[in-house]
Amino acid sequence: MEKFVRTHMAHRVTSLLSPIVRSDNDHAAWGNRNDTYRAAKEGSYVMLRLLIEFLGVKGSRKNEGRLAEAGTDDDDDLRLSSFLKWGAVSLRPTDFGADESFVADTHRTLCKINAHFTYDDRKPDYYDRIASLPDLDWERGIELVLTKLHSEFYVKVGQPIVVHEDFVGVCRARFPAFNFVGGKLAKT
Repeated sequence: MEKFVRTHMAHRVTSLLSPIVRSDNDHAAWGNRNDTYRAAKEGSYVMLRLLIEFLGVKGSRKNEGRLAEAGTDDDDDLRLSSFLKWGAVSLRPTDFGADESFVADTHRTLCKINAHFTYDDRKPDYYDRIASLPDLDWERGIELVLTKLHSEFYVKVGQPIVVHEDFVGVCRARFPAFNFVGGKLAKT
């Protein structure tokens, strides 16, 4: 479990958080390159979608604003329930309470924009890559997912939230309620 948290999860959580804890005008982090920040932000969108599904839910295609349970399409798909041995169980739509509609809409937006190369002329604003998810919604989604990951995964498996060692201080400052530790992440 420690190896999984320090490698697999650490890469994904670092990708999720890096552009939110290092603003787009943080020249030390991005080298004064807006394209680097934008690429990191796109990666964060993908990780947000992936981690919503890891929690066990996804936006319903049939019922707008509602979550559905995310079944596994492949035997190698990981969900919280993959860690039942430690007491982790996949979340249900009702576990999100008043945030269900927000999480469902966020997931569906990220599916359409970042995962599929589709076109719908009724919603042309969806194809503005930079504005595909408003920053406040993106940040709120990250906070909700991080909160659920902390309580439903990290606490249950007895592990801290691991991020790249360069991000520990800024992650702790941005999210003081969580136990972040740093690691040297493997090169990908």
